[in-house]
Amino acid sequence: MLILTVVSNFQGGAESNMAVLEVSLPISLPSGYIADKDGFANILIVERVKKVETKNEDTVIIIYFESLTEEDV
Repeated sequence: MLILTVVSNFQGGAESNMAVLEVSLPISLPSGYIADKDGFANILIVERVKKVETKNEDTVIIIYFESLTEEDV
């Protein structure tokens, strides 16, 4: 198992509208690794997260936020 920690930075005003974070796994992970969809429940418990999905055969994770503030990231 390989655990990926994603760090982001919000450079907007007080609060954004909907925000999308796309994590492309092939760039930083060895070949053969894919997203563990069972772990998405841990992402979805974050208050502003509305949806989590994958694309490219589960090698890209897309997280949709209702909005973001400086304190959220």
